[in-house]
Amino acid sequence: MMPNGALERGVRRAVAVLYGVCVVLLILLAVTIFFSVLARYVFRVSIPELTLLQRFSTVWLIFLGAAVAVHEDEHLAIDMLSPLMGDRGQRRRRVVIDIIVLIGTILFTVVGYNGFQAGITRTELLRLPMFDRARISLAYFNTAFLVGGVLMFLLHALAMLQRYNPGHSGDQTSSDSDRSGLAPCAPDGEADADTDVAGGLRQ
Repeated sequence: MMPNGALERGVRRAVAVLYGVCVVLLILLAVTIFFSVLARYVFRVSIPELTLLQRFSTVWLIFLGAAVAVHEDEHLAIDMLSPLMGDRGQRRRRVVIDIIVLIGTILFTVVGYNGFQAGITRTELLRLPMFDRARISLAYFNTAFLVGGVLMFLLHALAMLQRYNPGHSGDQTSSDSDRSGLAPCAPDGEADADTDVAGGLRQ
């Protein structure tokens, strides 16, 4: 079984890659929109390829960003009654949210798989000049549903595994300091008092 430390590092690296891909897609979307508006309203021409790139970057940005939001635990929150809940109520609220998000990611993955299968046989309605004889398959578009659903499910399942695993410790720094044999740092006041006492003894 993979150690918790290695699992956490792998998840962090994967999320960092998702962040980078989302940034690239956002830049691509902004650039294509800019040139599309420039071509249409300044040069009075239409570039269908830019529309295709806008659709591609938009849909992939949405679903990859949704996977990142699931990892950051920013998709679903129930905080209206949080101040009135005790520790037990907070734990129950956390469990309810995790179950709802887990069911949602499973349903989304199933829908994404069905959409992927439908996208293979369907083609883009927009006819591009560079593809005169054949139209582009909608698989490039519908695959984002499937990939986003799988990533959301995996990231949320890993988060639940770490959250509810009794052997997982969220505070690694304290356990590492205990294992190293180093004493915990004293507050500033106590440290100054110890220094004064040591100075007096030396004198």
